[in-house]
Amino acid sequence: MLHSVNQMQRVAIAVWRGYVSTTLDFAGSLLVVDLEGRKEAATKVLRLAGDSLQSIASRLEEQGIDVVICGAISQWLGHRLEMRGMIVIPFVSGRVDDVIAAFAAGTLDDGRFLMAGCSAGARAAWRRRTGSGPASRP
Repeated sequence: MLHSVNQMQRVAIAVWRGYVSTTLDFAGSLLVVDLEGRKEAATKVLRLAGDSLQSIASRLEEQGIDVVICGAISQWLGHRLEMRGMIVIPFVSGRVDDVIAAFAAGTLDDGRFLMAGCSAGARAAWRRRTGSGPASRP
């Protein structure tokens, strides 16, 4: 499990029309969710339209984001987020409410949240390459 039940985490999810956006690099907005344990404490929308990749990384750091959940993501942006201390969980798809609930419950690795066209091996390869994601955290 990525976080303990009593730990507060700020999670950013790339969104489009109620679903996880297919690519973080081009997302128009992020849903920022503060989780206290397994419950949502607060949410807000962070608009990104037209932001450069460097700007996205900086804005997420300024917002105190701990975890980024997204569909696809460029290696460049993923690396910049991880260098700033964020955990990146890529290749996720589904309704945002379901993804938040699965993350909070520690079940985001369920195959139904795997982005179409990606295998579970793609997410595992990302974790091996970057050291990020639920499988590499206590």
